[in-house]
Amino acid sequence: MPSGSSASEISYVGEDDSDFFRNLHGRTINNMNSIYLLPADEDETKRFGLHQRMMQFVFEGKNYVGPVRETLQFGQHRRILDLGTGSGLW
Repeated sequence: MPSGSSASEISYVGEDDSDFFRNLHGRTINNMNSIYLLPADEDETKRFGLHQRMMQFVFEGKNYVGPVRETLQFGQHRRILDLGTGSGLW
């Protein structure tokens, strides 16, 4: 990562998920963020995957729309903001 950049990442591997997730109406919910209310379970991961495939179909296999390549060719400060890829599937 370039100097001056920062990123935050939470990763976890373990058996006791009680601090990170809670059960609500039979679904696993992220316990770390009270704003993000969508489930964080296998069914939700499958839904994200289906949504990704549908969007790729709609956008004819492209991961973005708009003049991204042209925009990134000009200027010193080129940055891309990922607004949530869900499972991270591209």
